[in-house]
Amino acid sequence: MDSFSSCELASHQRGCADLGQWFGATLTESEVRYLMSAEWAVTAEDVVWRRSKLGLRLSVGEIAALDEWMAVHYSEGERPLREAGGRT
Repeated sequence: MDSFSSCELASHQRGCADLGQWFGATLTESEVRYLMSAEWAVTAEDVVWRRSKLGLRLSVGEIAALDEWMAVHYSEGERPLREAGGRT
């Protein structure tokens, strides 16, 4: 089986620019926004260790940049869409 990047796979549905910022490895802004809204991710650690194992592939600097981006966007109202129990 051939190896494809996230961007190549997504390009069949939309362009790479639609995926937003590239954080390293295969992690994109659209994935992080999904994890923040649907999976309650708040920090880079939540994303790269608890909801994936991308911490094995991202550099310390990339993880720090992701954490900073998430802190800015979380404080701008990027809150989880559902409360515990599935209420909106």
